[in-house]
Amino acid sequence: MSQISEIKKDDSEIWLESYSISTKTVIGFLIIYTPFSLGLLISLYYPVAILSIFLLIFFNLEKFKNFQKKLSDNFTIPILVFISSFFLSIYLGLPYKSMSDFTDYNSSFSGVFQKTLFSAIIIPLLIFLIYFSIDKIEELIFYIKVFFISGIILMFLSFYYISSNIFILDRLGVTFNDTNYFGRFQVFMLIINLGFIFFYETKLSKKIFLVFLSIIYLYLLMLSSSRSAILVFGIVSIIITFYTKSKALKISIVGINLIIIGFLLTYAAMVKTSGLPGGTGILGSFMDLSNATRVALNVAAFNMFVDNPLFGVGYLNFYNAYINYDYVPIGMPLGINVSVVHSWLFSLMGEQGLVGVISFCWILYLIFKNFYSNNKKSKNTDFKFVGITLFTLYLALIINGLFFPVFFTEYFFVLITGLSLAYFKICENNSNVMLSSDY
Repeated sequence: MSQISEIKKDDSEIWLESYSISTKTVIGFLIIYTPFSLGLLISLYYPVAILSIFLLIFFNLEKFKNFQKKLSDNFTIPILVFISSFFLSIYLGLPYKSMSDFTDYNSSFSGVFQKTLFSAIIIPLLIFLIYFSIDKIEELIFYIKVFFISGIILMFLSFYYISSNIFILDRLGVTFNDTNYFGRFQVFMLIINLGFIFFYETKLSKKIFLVFLSIIYLYLLMLSSSRSAILVFGIVSIIITFYTKSKALKISIVGINLIIIGFLLTYAAMVKTSGLPGGTGILGSFMDLSNATRVALNVAAFNMFVDNPLFGVGYLNFYNAYINYDYVPIGMPLGINVSVVHSWLFSLMGEQGLVGVISFCWILYLIFKNFYSNNKKSKNTDFKFVGITLFTLYLALIINGLFFPVFFTEYFFVLITGLSLAYFKICENNSNVMLSSDY
């Protein structure tokens, strides 16, 4: 009987091992799919997420039996408060009214509540399952390499768009319906390339290839003419150099960085002001109707926060409050095509108040605290590469989000957050390995 039970146990282990590949396949597919989730395939967002959740639950059934808390910091409380802030703002904010002329979603009370309930279940669950599915640093390296492959795929597609002269007002967007998001994607790819070049043990020939690839990504970033993405790359690429050991390398990279950023911003300014009379270069590119409208919306969101400091005017209730409660700033030029607050900070302040802002900033504090401590302690090459790469990806997401609509329902946010939490868990479970340079 004991031999039979051993055979059954071995068969069970083999069965689980065979399905561990499928877990990696699900997350890997999400990474490949991500560049398309803000473009032509945006309508498939939730079906793909739901299917991924069911598959990840199925492939992790045995692991759930032995589930236990693996993170020293308690993320649960701020996450629950943050999720609650959406519903508290809906119930305690200003009365809702359908604003179908300004929103591409059902902005009535019932429409917003249903949309929020769905998001509040799907997004945290998918983040948790990604975190729960990953147990080894090698898996995180695999997923970063899948991100790298997704960049290659979009690069080839980009050259098809260039050869076919498919531009949005002289700006390259490819699968993204907003060229700024295409630019942000190139920043993500550049960060991953820099991570491989500076912190991953690889051959010189591969590093030369990565440099060549980075030049192509810079070219695509230039064609996107995304000033925010260019500025974010300038900030994050300099932060990456802080982790390198050579002072001469740091100084050289910062100098080259300033030249590149200056050139890219000049090109973006030229594209932005090409159709405007009396353009004034880089500064002139920031003084247009679109940016003036964004400032006006941020000012309005801040005024809503002042009047409703605790819970805000209500999640996705901004335009109702903006127009029907006299929050339109007097004397500021407005472009009606800009329909959302272009900053996660001002959006949270206006729509969810202090409860939303404090809880989300609490989550950010815990995440960056873990990155700082783990990256500071890490001596192992693999841990260092993964930690710095994920940290700078997350940093780019947050900084860029200060100038664009909230990213909470994006795959990028879901994936980078899930991978980051998994990294923290692996660091805690492998502290001895992380501190060792021989791995």
